[in-house]
Amino acid sequence: MKRTEKMEFVRHAASEGMVLLKNDNNTLPLSSKNTVALFGIASYQCFKLGWGSGDMLAQRIIQIDEALEAAGYKLEKTSNEIARAWVSSHKEEYQRVNRNWAEWVFRFNEIEITEEQVNNASKGAEYAIITIGRCSGEADDLKNEEGFFKLHSDESALIRNVSKSFKHTILILNTCGPLDLTSIEDCNIDSILYASMGGERFGYSVVDLISGETNPSGKLSTTWARVYEDYPTTEGITTMLVPYNEGIYVGYRYFDTFNVEPRYPFGFGLSYTTFDMKAGDFFVDGSIINFVVNVTNTGNVAGKEVVQCYISCPDGKMEKAYQDLCAYAKTKLLQPQQSEEIVISFDMTEIASYDEENARFVLEAGNYIVRYGNSSRNTHVAFVIKVEGEIVCVKTVNRLVPNNDALKLISKKGIAPYTYAGEAQEIADAEAFVLDPNAIELVVCDKYEDTPDELLIPKDDKLYTLEDVWNGDATVEDVVAQFSNEELAMLLNGVIYDSSNANANVGSMAIKVRGAAGELWTSEKYKIPTNAVADGPGGIRLSIFGTPEESDTDVCKEMVAYPSGTCLANTWSFDIALKFGMCVYDDMCISDIEGWLAPGINIHRNPLNGRNFEYMSEDPLLAGKTGAYITLGVQYDEETEPLGRYTTIKHFACNNIEYERGVSDSVVSERALREIYLKAFKIAIMESGALAVMTAYNKINGEFSSTSFDLLNGILRGEWGFDGIVMTDWNPCSDAKKHSYAGNDLIMPGCHKTDIIQGLEDGTVNKASAQKCACRILNLILKSNYVLKNR
Repeated sequence: MKRTEKMEFVRHAASEGMVLLKNDNNTLPLSSKNTVALFGIASYQCFKLGWGSGDMLAQRIIQIDEALEAAGYKLEKTSNEIARAWVSSHKEEYQRVNRNWAEWVFRFNEIEITEEQVNNASKGAEYAIITIGRCSGEADDLKNEEGFFKLHSDESALIRNVSKSFKHTILILNTCGPLDLTSIEDCNIDSILYASMGGERFGYSVVDLISGETNPSGKLSTTWARVYEDYPTTEGITTMLVPYNEGIYVGYRYFDTFNVEPRYPFGFGLSYTTFDMKAGDFFVDGSIINFVVNVTNTGNVAGKEVVQCYISCPDGKMEKAYQDLCAYAKTKLLQPQQSEEIVISFDMTEIASYDEENARFVLEAGNYIVRYGNSSRNTHVAFVIKVEGEIVCVKTVNRLVPNNDALKLISKKGIAPYTYAGEAQEIADAEAFVLDPNAIELVVCDKYEDTPDELLIPKDDKLYTLEDVWNGDATVEDVVAQFSNEELAMLLNGVIYDSSNANANVGSMAIKVRGAAGELWTSEKYKIPTNAVADGPGGIRLSIFGTPEESDTDVCKEMVAYPSGTCLANTWSFDIALKFGMCVYDDMCISDIEGWLAPGINIHRNPLNGRNFEYMSEDPLLAGKTGAYITLGVQYDEETEPLGRYTTIKHFACNNIEYERGVSDSVVSERALREIYLKAFKIAIMESGALAVMTAYNKINGEFSSTSFDLLNGILRGEWGFDGIVMTDWNPCSDAKKHSYAGNDLIMPGCHKTDIIQGLEDGTVNKASAQKCACRILNLILKSNYVLKNR
């Protein structure tokens, strides 16, 4: 794949992931015949991505000012000269900040421009564009303060002055996620575009939408509240013990159920055209529900729409949210008056609720109302599914029970949910059918992954290698059985280039590929080749933090900065997620990287989380599906043949805030874990054939995720049947001697070899479990290195 093709993909994907939030008087699209006054430092110095592992450095970033001029717009002289002089005088500062983790910032100081200068600029242009930038990243969080989640006073003043002086004002939000816009609610702003973080062609993508070259089709993957206090997840996020008191009521599930009016609802996004949706026939195949939605472009320009399907489950013994997203699909580009028939499908067993008392997923008796529309606050009833008696879908065991004293779960009792005019009549008029209980096949998932109790013993004196395994002359067990304690410990730990300082240039620990995050142990004796992994999910990051741009290799400079995870999820497009994975696969081939430390699919539980830009959504279905299609693009070709590269789905699980992430404890009900936080991982892993998973730093209900036997050998391996490898995040605080028994195969980047050797010798590390972990690692190398070698 040529780099130019990937550049076009970045431009296209980012534009499809940008969301038009407001467009009064059809101010957009804007003809290139117009002169535009451009304000805001982010118009000239954007945030392409957040910081940390998800960043990409040393890329050629297209800024908005450059893209406007390239599209034929004339920039008003006064505002443009002031801004460019400001940027030029701060150029070295910006370059240093973008290369040095220690100096990363949430926002750049706004350009100094007086009210008189703004007024003078308005004499040369009717249209003003203001871009507000907001960054976030690894190891730090936003705050509910000015300059973070709230607009800074100088940003509010700029918007107020510009909107007062100009006939038309367009606001672009180049942000890591939602912002509190309360301070500018009374300003005369015609259009608001949430541009998210769009990668290295950011400016082109923005201008494609402003000009109408591309019709906006992005939809919000996360609810925008009016103020931070409207979110139900604000309590305890800066404490060592974080109570998930909202339970299942995350994001739109809370706003709809508790009837809290959002600023912009989940799934919302405007277009330059209009669409009409009509529900057609539905049909049932066992537990699979299928129904047709006919979408027609009723406007005057071509565009795409997203059909969103929600289901309202009846309250029984358990409370239910007002509605849950159960399926979605994006149309093709529809010309004016053109229609497309979309078939929506979902599995009733996937919307079952988790009954903690009896450790099972059940469909409780009652009416299940199926809805369709283009946002969580714009739906209509399609039909009703009647369940006449409780149906048990899955039997399991409770594995991650919290200390209930730490949880004070909220309840919707006595609270009227969101409703809309005519809803009751729609429900009364809707066609209904009874779900056949015999269509649901009971699944029992009450076992753990088998924990070996017998050591692997060499079967003879012959030396078996991984090459012998590939040729069918041995098994991985034959190879591992020969390992000494030291060799076993080496394989269970990554290899770092500087063992004297495990924290030096964290995230750039490999020997094979400069700038890669780490690599696995190699052995000429056992024919174990080098297997290197690179950071993500912004692309294949090979730049080293804190080093000058000139030190980057030619291969590093070939790597591409793609749109953020949130921006990709905002597309609601399976095709874009798949193509993104294919582009990353090509970058992995160029850089000789076998493993990619992405995608990140943790839930947007709270808008202050520093790593939200890497993640997808507040909804597990949207996050999981996006992650699954990205993984499919990396790991398999069109014939679903393995390509020899792999993703590492992360951070498993509940990495929902960065504050004290290494030791904080996420206290979550088992129901919320299974219906929200683990569900995204289940979808991504099981629907993609993922080969690797990365655990999170944090604890879950008192146990580190990387040493949680119930999480890894119970849910991940025992219930979901995952047979790939599990690795830690870099330099975990968990006990190295507990990892292998819990089912965590690999400790990265490789600073615990001595602990493992000692544990193997004194019996504090279960050697049989360690050998099983080693077998899984060798199987990964066979599925990557040896597949690549023999393709």
